[in-house]
Amino acid sequence: MCIVKYQIKDQAIAAVASDGMELKFVSDDLKNDRDVVIAAVQQNGLALEFVSVELRAEREIVVMAANQNGWAAFMSTDDNLHFDKEVMLAALKEDEANWEAIKAQIGVEDPNDSKGGI
Repeated sequence: MCIVKYQIKDQAIAAVASDGMELKFVSDDLKNDRDVVIAAVQQNGLALEFVSVELRAEREIVVMAANQNGWAAFMSTDDNLHFDKEVMLAALKEDEANWEAIKAQIGVEDPNDSKGGI
């Protein structure tokens, strides 16, 4: 069990806006609060690991996290979003090293390919 340091929304937002990983120390109720979660994942996409199951299944939240930390954030997403094209592309935009591993799964061309791509 983790120590809860933040139970008040304004305090939680201030903390996670400065260091998204502080979401680990936010109360469970606030880990399901969109404002708190958005502040956290915009600061550090890896904070997605501590987001409530419900919000981890929301494309908008996952794309924000992936835009911030690429593939590493993508690995904390809800399984239902693992093959979502928008989510995968957001993750790959920040982490092109994984492009070859999954481009066939989502059926798109390499964005660096001279034939046009995405």
